[in-house]
Amino acid sequence: MPLMIKKLKFKKLLNEYKSNKYELEMIREILKDAHLEFEVYYRRWCAENDVDLGELTKNNQEKVDKIFIAQNPGLVPTEHVPKKKEVKHKKTYREIARKIHPDKLETSDPRFWEYTNAFKKVNRAMETEQWGDLFEIADKYEVYLGDYDDVYEDLRNNIAEVKENIKSESASYSYALYNCEDDEECKEKVVRNFLQQIFKWK
Repeated sequence: MPLMIKKLKFKKLLNEYKSNKYELEMIREILKDAHLEFEVYYRRWCAENDVDLGELTKNNQEKVDKIFIAQNPGLVPTEHVPKKKEVKHKKTYREIARKIHPDKLETSDPRFWEYTNAFKKVNRAMETEQWGDLFEIADKYEVYLGDYDDVYEDLRNNIAEVKENIKSESASYSYALYNCEDDEECKEKVVRNFLQQIFKWK
């Protein structure tokens, strides 16, 4: 395959990785407030519709606890934790370090904080095997990536992981309620589905 086509294929995959990563970041930012908003809304709905939430909760406490722990991204692992094995892409890492290691600059240099933040991102990528972040920095600073076949494979794996996190974290009732916006009928449907799933309420 010609080098230009390889580079364009890489760019396409990298853009897909970044796009999905931005989507995941957006969902996580939304959920910071959405979990509380959902709890407030569904409790108010139950009070207004004579649903004895206290009794329902008492009879299903263990199940309720599991649901709310699972919906809180701060309580469950959401990032890939690598197994102990041979570190990949060391050559790319070294080349990035050669180009942008902040220790080579004075703190007064206008590039110092840019390089510092970029290098932190590179180190985090090496620790977590989020190779898309490593390749993003390599692309920005025009670092040669070598064997594109390995790069493609690792990017595809990262994309799949991010998509799985998107699917998991956007499946919560909190996110569903957020997407209803001002549609009260939609909100009521979300709450009813929640009560039916958790409490077998009808």
